Amino acid sequence: MVWAATATGLVLLVLLIIFILQNQESITLRYFGWVGAVSLGVALFVAAVGGGILVAVAGAARIIQLRYRASHRPRQTRRTRVGRARWADTGKVTCGASMSRAAVVGGAG
Repeated sequence: MVWAATATGLVLLVLLIIFILQNQESITLRYFGWVGAVSLGVALFVAAVGGGILVAVAGAARIIQLRYRASHRPRQTRRTRVGRARWADTGKVTCGASMSRAAVVGGAG
């Protein structure tokens, strides 16, 4: 599996090098007062890498946010989870909050 990933990465790298070599015409870039000439292939490559970095930062921020929420959520005790599961699994609860647990499970109550 590692060799397949390595081979795929090498093929993509060769395709990227071919793309950059075929797009060598010079273009003028203007960015916040900075003016420079660079080849089209390099400019597109830098733009793609910059976009990937932005996506990675946004994804990392979201993962951190979800981990923070999960770690600061009030925790349920095991008894509460088991009790809720038993009530939900019976299927006999209609809408009576005053019914005893024995009546819901099927016993006399």
